[in-house]
Amino acid sequence: MKALFSTVLFLCLFLMSNISNATVTISHNDCDGLRVVTDQTACYNCYFSGPAWAGNKMTYMWEVFKKTSGGWYSIKLVANESKVFELNDLEKGEYRVECYHSKIAGGGCSSVSNLLGQNVGCMGIWVSDGSTEAIEIGEPEVNANLIDISGTYFNDLVCMGDPIFLSGEHSYGEAAYHISISQVSSSGATLAWNSTGWVVGQLGTVNLLDIWKDGHPSWEFWGGYTYRVTVALSQMPCTGWKSKNYTFDAVITGCKTSNNNLHVDVELYPNPATDYINIKGYNDLEEDVLLSIFDLQGKIIKSEYIYADRVDVSYLDEGIYLIQLATANGVITSEKIVIK
Repeated sequence: MKALFSTVLFLCLFLMSNISNATVTISHNDCDGLRVVTDQTACYNCYFSGPAWAGNKMTYMWEVFKKTSGGWYSIKLVANESKVFELNDLEKGEYRVECYHSKIAGGGCSSVSNLLGQNVGCMGIWVSDGSTEAIEIGEPEVNANLIDISGTYFNDLVCMGDPIFLSGEHSYGEAAYHISISQVSSSGATLAWNSTGWVVGQLGTVNLLDIWKDGHPSWEFWGGYTYRVTVALSQMPCTGWKSKNYTFDAVITGCKTSNNNLHVDVELYPNPATDYINIKGYNDLEEDVLLSIFDLQGKIIKSEYIYADRVDVSYLDEGIYLIQLATANGVITSEKIVIK
């Protein structure tokens, strides 16, 4: 890569005849990158006949260097038609930029042909505007939380019917977004798929279950499957276009709270727990209560009838479990309990 940049730069500098007294400034931008501005006016009718850009019209050229233990290393060479150059999403490090603008060769407009042999304009040369000062780029922060998840934790237990919210609060000014959800088997095969299509506007907070059920009202996040969520954002001010994948497992079917007919307020506490959990409202239940404990893979750890409002959990390893209480009339409650 270094050899490529050096070769291209040599071809450009071969035609260079003078050095300008330009004012060039470098600063941080809002996208973990740098911004360079020159005050020089370039030739907007200049073309170059060298093999690198034969017959192509360019007005400004910028070469970005990053400091390494072995010295300054060329990482990018860009030509454009603007006095302003920005480079986003840079890694932590020290950078500087060499700047050039185009000028008519020899002070007169001698014609130059493009690759098709067509007469296109004036022969150009590159004039150096010098090098910027070095600038330090810190740890990138923009992409740290591009998309947040709320309502549940991915890789946590997701019960059938649980709403899962995707929040776009940390996306920034995209023109459109696209969300797709795939149901994946244990072998990795895609079994079902749904999406929003491209939606104009900035991503807000969406319920993934609503997207999944759109056009398929009987669909749920069924237990025993993995679901893959892909979020794509387009025309973003900092990154241009970006996509990101998330996955979660729905491991339990039928664990959605269903106490509409029981009218009993049941609560499990403390949470987190260590040795035991209490069942608030147990004494208001008039039927035998079946307690079931599941791990995050949906495996039943224990299932037994209980006859008191306190349950021993000291034998459980640290982690997250689903505690489900049910009677002959149905599930009373399902709660996720952290065991410490």
